[in-house]
Amino acid sequence: MDKAEANCRRFKMGAKKWSPALKKARTAFEYWQGRLTHAKGLRSNVKRLRILQRDLKLSYDPTLTRDDLVVKVKEAFVERR
Repeated sequence: MDKAEANCRRFKMGAKKWSPALKKARTAFEYWQGRLTHAKGLRSNVKRLRILQRDLKLSYDPTLTRDDLVVKVKEAFVERR
């Protein structure tokens, strides 16, 4: 068993403790990234976006441009760090 464990790769996890704020930041990043993908016309899971939108208690704003969405993605990424 020791030989098998020595040959396995080691995952580096646990640098940050889990918290509800971290989960919310990760969810927000995933939502804004999905919205940007959808705005670009690429394939996206709209049902998943609606679930994330509901979880974050956001309302859909169709007036957001791609540039606005890029800013939102960057803000969410900084918040997630």
